[in-house]
Amino acid sequence: MRREKKNIVLIIIFTVLVILVLGAVGYLIYSTTLSSNNNQVDTSDTDNSELIDTIKGKFYLAYTFFNASNSYCGPSTSSNYKKPDELSDYSELDPVLKSNGCYISNDFTSYSEMKDYLEKNLSENLIDIKENAKESYYIEVDDRLCCANLGKGGLNTYGNEEVELIEVTSNQVRANASIEITDATGNKTKDVFNLVLDKVNDNWIISSYEKQN
Repeated sequence: MRREKKNIVLIIIFTVLVILVLGAVGYLIYSTTLSSNNNQVDTSDTDNSELIDTIKGKFYLAYTFFNASNSYCGPSTSSNYKKPDELSDYSELDPVLKSNGCYISNDFTSYSEMKDYLEKNLSENLIDIKENAKESYYIEVDDRLCCANLGKGGLNTYGNEEVELIEVTSNQVRANASIEITDATGNKTKDVFNLVLDKVNDNWIISSYEKQN
């Protein structure tokens, strides 16, 4: 009889422990799900219009940066060209500058200023991918940044950016972005990219930029 009572007590204790464990696991799952839901933003919410505009601007910068036919010189197009013989007073020039000259930037006075601007919009890893933005392709002329002419045509124009938000949290955004390209003949095509933006010091920076097939 005593053994039976002991067994009953053990069963009760075991049952209570199982209930407590299951309750703790359930609470942990609930808390994790609730936290995730609190961080994620409804991508269909019209309040995302400001975020979309921000992404459009950064995407346009990224596209023009990676598709610049010459060394990147800023958001505006420069027509102020310095011929190679106008750079004869500058020593230790990159061979490209000696041969092709450079364009005076409308936007920057120095390479460091341009680099700071890029780093506010693109991750350092993305900036370093672009061979055309290496420091030797730039000099300062008349207190302005002069960007190497790489001898490549640049007749395409870009515009009509569109952004589709895929996932938005408090510190990261995943989105699809597209841009329309018009060539010299007026023919229009579209490029589409997968973007990831991370929030760094309250500023969105593109950390991943991959063209869709």
